[in-house]
Amino acid sequence: MSFFFTDRGTGESLESADTQNSDEILSLLRRLTSPNSTLITKLPSGIGLDIEVQEDGRLWIELYANELSGAFVTREIGEEVVRRAFADGKEGIKERYKDLIRNWEY
Repeated sequence: MSFFFTDRGTGESLESADTQNSDEILSLLRRLTSPNSTLITKLPSGIGLDIEVQEDGRLWIELYANELSGAFVTREIGEEVVRRAFADGKEGIKERYKDLIRNWEY
């Protein structure tokens, strides 16, 4: 699994090609507080997960595997999306997160 982390508020930038667990990704997500800060990942489940902080504090999340889907979510929902993304699952993205995300932008 790999990630790229950029905090626009502090200028911090990190990347790794060998992260193995959700704890590190959740820790990075919690550090994303400044608008336009990003966390771009490729997870063990095969899902790509990109997160960007919006001006209003919400997160823009894009998930991609067999399809590309994007939605605005709260930080709490963003954390749950990360947890689930580490689990193997056969269902599609929108099916996997249907109880968390009701309004997909695409």
